[in-house]
Amino acid sequence: MEDDEFFAENVEACIKYGIPFGVYIYSYARTIDEAKSEAAHVIRLLRPYKGLLSYPVYYDLEEAGTQSGAVERALVFGDIIENEGYWCG
Repeated sequence: MEDDEFFAENVEACIKYGIPFGVYIYSYARTIDEAKSEAAHVIRLLRPYKGLLSYPVYYDLEEAGTQSGAVERALVFGDIIENEGYWCG
């Protein structure tokens, strides 16, 4: 999984200018373990900004071929994100 090269710059600009923000991750996960890895990735990126998000962490599930088990993966991802104190959508 790669970091968005503009993530920190965009978040810092939102904070600097008082722009409410949330985040999303486009999921490529095909397994529960991959969904857990995506959640860990998001948490790592958000750690410096904990408490500053105005909107949820959205889990974007639309990758072709990942439909089977998508609900289960979304629930696992959401539970991990929400257990860290973020709101998940």
